[in-house]
Amino acid sequence: MRNQWRSERGQVLVLAAVSMVVVIGFTALAVDGGYLYFRHTRLQDAVDAAALAAAIDLGSDNGDKVKSFEEAMDNMAENGFTVSNRNNKTFTANVSLGDETGTVAVAFVQGGKKVVNEVRVEVSLETTLFFSRVFGKSKTPVGAMAAVMIGQAAEQTGNLLPIAFFDGEYERGVQYPMSLDPQDNNKGNFCFLQFGNNSSDFQDHLEHGYDGTLEIGQLVNTYPGGVTGPVYKLIDGMKNPGPEDSRGRIYKCEMHVTCSETCTAAEHSVNCPRVVIVPVIDKQDFLGVNGKGKVPIVGFARFFIQDYRKEGSIHHIEGTFLERVDPASISGTSSFTIQAVRLIK
Repeated sequence: MRNQWRSERGQVLVLAAVSMVVVIGFTALAVDGGYLYFRHTRLQDAVDAAALAAAIDLGSDNGDKVKSFEEAMDNMAENGFTVSNRNNKTFTANVSLGDETGTVAVAFVQGGKKVVNEVRVEVSLETTLFFSRVFGKSKTPVGAMAAVMIGQAAEQTGNLLPIAFFDGEYERGVQYPMSLDPQDNNKGNFCFLQFGNNSSDFQDHLEHGYDGTLEIGQLVNTYPGGVTGPVYKLIDGMKNPGPEDSRGRIYKCEMHVTCSETCTAAEHSVNCPRVVIVPVIDKQDFLGVNGKGKVPIVGFARFFIQDYRKEGSIHHIEGTFLERVDPASISGTSSFTIQAVRLIK
């Protein structure tokens, strides 16, 4: 009997030992697994934000990859990471969270016309384990990756000016003529457009902006004639806004009482009346129209209206092409139209 009791006691000890190992294993899985999930979520949030920041900066700054990389790293730092050893050639850096260290890399993927249409940010961090140390493992790598697509905005709603700007390569921050001069071979068209079927709406859209939605590929009418009077009224209303009207566009400027001396292309309020969106039209399509006809929209551009220049045979609106990126639906790629960004991974 005594020998049998000793044998059973030994079996209990063995079972207890095995059970303790199983319990510790499940505890390690629960605790460390939960912590790894928490760390992965933190990393994913960080690379999502960094990729979006890099893509927005890239679209706003003429495709400067170095500045875009720095923007991504600054964003990582703002989200609590220590960033060191930044390499502006390989677009890599070291990152840490407390005693957890790792690396981050930014990749710029080119699409058609050698234009970057995707930004990827990938991070890997040696993450601390707790109960798993019992089994001889104190850290394990945890990674996350985000990709953001860059393209031209497929549509725009509101603040649209009925002026056609020709498709091409333009530099942000540079002033360009936005309408044709009388001596140009334009068959009666001076880069003005008509939104909708009523020609009587043109002057209202020129003064207050069109508050509807336009899409890439949509056909719009040309509006023949120089319309000097309405253009003068447009420019004067933008530069010297009065009280806000019911449409709330050209008479509103939060930064200044008037825009004539203080608002500039480089410094203006978000809703400055001199900041407008215009459809981008293929030049050959536009010049191929005799009088009134339809032309397709190929993109959108944002401008800061400067003035109406009238010197001899020169009669045209001048504006500065702005640096600006808007989140929206995406259609194709373009190096100068209003850009859109979208998180895809």
